[in-house]
Amino acid sequence: MRIKVHCQNRIGILRDILNLLVEYGINVARGEVGGEHGNAIYLHCPNLINIQFQALRPKFEAIAGVFGVKRVGLMPSERRHMELNALLGALEFPVLSIDMGGSIVAANRAAAQLLGVRVDEVPGIPLSRYAEDFDLPELVRANKSRINGLRVKVKGDVFLADIAPLQSEHDDSEAMAGAVLTLHRADRVGERIYNVRKQELRGFDSIFQSSKVMAAVVREARRMAPLDAPLLIEGETGTGKELLARACHSL
Repeated sequence: MRIKVHCQNRIGILRDILNLLVEYGINVARGEVGGEHGNAIYLHCPNLINIQFQALRPKFEAIAGVFGVKRVGLMPSERRHMELNALLGALEFPVLSIDMGGSIVAANRAAAQLLGVRVDEVPGIPLSRYAEDFDLPELVRANKSRINGLRVKVKGDVFLADIAPLQSEHDDSEAMAGAVLTLHRADRVGERIYNVRKQELRGFDSIFQSSKVMAAVVREARRMAPLDAPLLIEGETGTGKELLARACHSL
């Protein structure tokens, strides 16, 4: 069972809570301090059953500074882990976390597929096994800042890599924990840019000319668009002024 103790942030309150659990022979497998102001203590007690919890609830609330206690489904770290996995799993491009020894700590499904292994087999694999002439830890130590669009080879394919260092608040290389590596296939970057621009800048062909008057407006806009001069587009709300402006810019 996982429980959340809403409490005052005071010295010794965790000891008082644990002493109560020890008194009743309840083992604590893991504990975390959370809440916006450190005003919640989360405890994972595997052998705590509901009937014991109901009996202990008033004893918890009798501890000075404890405002309430309730069951929860997940510890905060478990929730963050699940949410992060869900977010990474939804990404179509490979994302890897690398430690300062050059080993892969974690990866999303796309990265595991690229490497040809299962997601649970990824931790501990050296990045150098797959990346040619690419010393990521040394690169992170040398730059100490984010790097975007670095050309790298992974399993013979060319990728553009974004590298985000994992660094503590201390600005020195010894405090670095590694980096997150995001890979984009180089042969598809241009295609994606083209598709985005194609969607954003569809030009006058995207304007539905429902009347002769609208057709005349479009003809006039086509004629004026190449001029290096301001254009004033007037009309009621929702008539397509922005669409017409974009078409002029694209031309």
